[in-house]
Amino acid sequence: MTVNDQSGGFRPPGRVAAPQDGPPEGRDTSPCRLLIVDDDESVRAVLARVAASLGFEVATAVDGRTAAQWLAATRCQVLLTDIHMPETDDLELIRCARTRWPSIVIVAMSGGGNFGFDYLRTAQLLGADHVLSKPFEIGTLAEILQRVSGVNAWATGPAAAASSL
Repeated sequence: MTVNDQSGGFRPPGRVAAPQDGPPEGRDTSPCRLLIVDDDESVRAVLARVAASLGFEVATAVDGRTAAQWLAATRCQVLLTDIHMPETDDLELIRCARTRWPSIVIVAMSGGGNFGFDYLRTAQLLGADHVLSKPFEIGTLAEILQRVSGVNAWATGPAAAASSL
């Protein structure tokens, strides 16, 4: 699991073991890399625990600026980002990620924010592949992550994780 450093940035984790069943022959056995972006430390921790239990290599960032720097330096297959965070425009992160890394899978999540503005719909228009409205069931996130990575480990997954976020 990723440990955030004292400056509020990120520190990438060690590798996560591949699922027990093993991949189909000829498939890349390295874990799928996922970046989680959320300003709430407890949300990052729960999401990281769930993703790691599904076989992802997880890194976290506290804001869109830090996430964009990490994405520019590191190959990543999945971006899981909150939309409404203080001091950053994370809709811009989605637009930038889609433009610069067209193959990245983007999952946007939001708990609302300003009434009268549909952040999740805007995220989809800017390139998010999937959207989640907080609170959401952890199983819903796990299903999305399984589809994008080909991992099928939810049955042995995060029993200790919260059932919803």
